[in-house]
Amino acid sequence: MHLSHAECERFYRLMDVVVSYAVDIEGFTQNEEKQALDLSGEPVAPEQELDHDVLAYVSHDPGFMRRLFERASRDMPGYLDARDRRILRSWQEGAWETTAILMDFTSSGNALLYTPMGVVELSGISQDIDGMAFLPPCPVMLVFLPFGERIVYATSIVQYPVELGPGILGELDGELAKIESGEARPIASASAYLKRVKAQKERERERDFAELERSLDREARKAAGEETLPRGVHRGALVGLDEAERERAVHEDMDRVISDMAHDIEELEREGLEDSAVEGTPRKDLRAALECLECDPDTGEVYALSGLSLLLGDIDGWDEERDGYLATSEVGAKAAEMPDVLKALLVLCDQSAFSLIERVREAGGELTVSAGDAEALKAINVLPPITFLYRDPAAATFAVVIHEPVRKLLEELDWDALRKERAFIDEVIRYAERACELYGVLTMEAFAEEFGKATGWKGEASHLFSLLDNVCIFRDRDIVLDGYGRQAMLVAYEISDEWLEEAGADEEDIADARRQRHVLLERQETIPRRPLSEAMGEPTLFHWLMKRESARLLRAWLDAHVPDGKNDYAFADGLMEELFDSANQDMSPSEQARIVTDPYGEVDFSSEDEVMDFFNELLALAMRYVNDVPQWYDHGYSPGELHELETGRKLFFNEDGTVMKVGRNDPCPCGSGKKYKHCHGRRR
Repeated sequence: MHLSHAECERFYRLMDVVVSYAVDIEGFTQNEEKQALDLSGEPVAPEQELDHDVLAYVSHDPGFMRRLFERASRDMPGYLDARDRRILRSWQEGAWETTAILMDFTSSGNALLYTPMGVVELSGISQDIDGMAFLPPCPVMLVFLPFGERIVYATSIVQYPVELGPGILGELDGELAKIESGEARPIASASAYLKRVKAQKERERERDFAELERSLDREARKAAGEETLPRGVHRGALVGLDEAERERAVHEDMDRVISDMAHDIEELEREGLEDSAVEGTPRKDLRAALECLECDPDTGEVYALSGLSLLLGDIDGWDEERDGYLATSEVGAKAAEMPDVLKALLVLCDQSAFSLIERVREAGGELTVSAGDAEALKAINVLPPITFLYRDPAAATFAVVIHEPVRKLLEELDWDALRKERAFIDEVIRYAERACELYGVLTMEAFAEEFGKATGWKGEASHLFSLLDNVCIFRDRDIVLDGYGRQAMLVAYEISDEWLEEAGADEEDIADARRQRHVLLERQETIPRRPLSEAMGEPTLFHWLMKRESARLLRAWLDAHVPDGKNDYAFADGLMEELFDSANQDMSPSEQARIVTDPYGEVDFSSEDEVMDFFNELLALAMRYVNDVPQWYDHGYSPGELHELETGRKLFFNEDGTVMKVGRNDPCPCGSGKKYKHCHGRRR
């Protein structure tokens, strides 16, 4: 419900008095830099914006109305009646500029606004607010004014085109539900509003004073050469450590975390072993083991001795056909015909399974471990049909067994040759994983070329494909093979159909990933490929990148600015790894910026200048670091490196992460002694 015609006339007449006095006597001028928008998205009329600014000014100047009354009494006797004076005094006390959220409308056309002091019911001036062109919920800025027993605004409401998050939307729904149920009531009268706004302004003054104190203290400490940190941030425990000391401290902290969880981990590992073991006394003879074997009653599958099909052929229906198998077949005859299968398993299995097989073989075919020996239990990784696990509850032991005649077959193998072949496979896997990290997708022909250049290997791409295809069955790897023949390629796991299907992605997401792979392959045909050998010096590409100056500078800054409540030993590396992963996830710069700024959302800054200085420094270092991350789209080069390759001009950076300005005739920052234009500034 808006004001009546008579109330509107009085409102605008008093507004003219206040604004005219502010302009003519106080020297108030409109802020030319600000361009407000009304609720329809159109620019606010200049006179309305001036009204808004003047009333915001009035709310912060206690002497304004007193000076206005003195001036009006002297120059315009009788112009302001008693009611006018009461309204103007209420404006002096109750004019309040704030940002609010327009929640909904009442049945009478008023607006419900969510404010720092509660929900306020706002009346229109010359029209109902629900007749204006916008849809709640919507962030707005306005100056609240009491008028009679109503609450109105200073002629304009500025709308912010900001999308509200799920958290604030849920809070708004909760407040509306309370009002609809009668559990809560909005602030709807001027008298109730004036009581609340007085307390709110007092809180704001206390907050402003506290911010001023912190700002002065910060400036004093800065002048004294002391490091200043905002509230909510502390210097981490890793500050000042060299590379080796830092790495050691991080590993020690990780060991402490794992130690705290050790009991739970050990219990889970023990339960897993108990579920997979055959209960009873170990039997080294395969026939004796088969005679006591039972199927799972629910599935009919043989879990305890899985892998027997490699030795005996199809063993479906084991319970019904067991006697037939044992009566008509010489146990182990199948295995005797398959030494190549056993050799393949030994070559392709992971290192823990291979090491256990060697230990059991050297122990004569049986290795017993106490159920209470947690360290020894960790090393148990059986590989049927070579190694099997038994559990003896009475003796509280586990036994890993290699049955006869499998053990005899193993003795006949050339173990030095096996180890050599495994070393070659490990090398192929290492290069394949790094290729996926560096390029995202790479044809097998290109991978064979890069692998040959780096290691001197000569052979067909199809051989590497077949090798990796078998390895992926037995080992958990971050690579996926796609296609066959000339179209065969390596694919990073996170953009493979296999991973997307496991993650429950829909057909559209899978189609997008396929398009991304196609685009990457097309792009690779037009730009140079970073040699794979350049990125092989560290365990992962992330560790390789962390050796660069941009990474060291960002990590040092993060170590020295750890948000309260975060782990000093894990914060910097964790955030930088997340930023590293974002480089190939099609994120916008603003989304990447949020990765580094969001952890500081609860920090209490003393002033806007401190906010700007803090985040400008952080973002400059973060963006320089991102500029050094190898990109799939740039065939393994970072954006900065590709720019230098294509133009011959290298970008240099200051220590704060900002781009260094180098004139063409200045000495090159690389230290060569040449002018920049004859060194890293030479155009190609």
